[in-house]
Amino acid sequence: MLHALVEDVGDTQVVLDTIELYLEELPVRLSSMTAALTGERFDLLRDEAHALKSSSRMLGAGTLADQCRDLEAVTAAHLRQDTASGGTVTPMVDALQFEAFRVAQWLADFRAASYPGLDVPSASSGT
Repeated sequence: MLHALVEDVGDTQVVLDTIELYLEELPVRLSSMTAALTGERFDLLRDEAHALKSSSRMLGAGTLADQCRDLEAVTAAHLRQDTASGGTVTPMVDALQFEAFRVAQWLADFRAASYPGLDVPSASSGT
């Protein structure tokens, strides 16, 4: 998928810069989701899921994008009915975070393969 994106964009560096930005923002978004869940701020949780959804889809992380879509829909429905509870969405956020770390590693591996010898931090280090 990433190779197809490089072909579509026509510039490997643009894709690598996009990956870099995504990897920088991902831990911030995940932390915001955790804080929103802890504070039962389901409006913020919905907004973070929405923001992460499109960038994940663009980079080929379809499973993560689908999880974001589902979380966004559940939190939006709960907000309309004012019935949201942490117990309802906590497993969704947990699964989303697990997938996000998998995606981060996949993107870091792609970046490292594009620049052999580059010191690439692992997904567990926050990027």
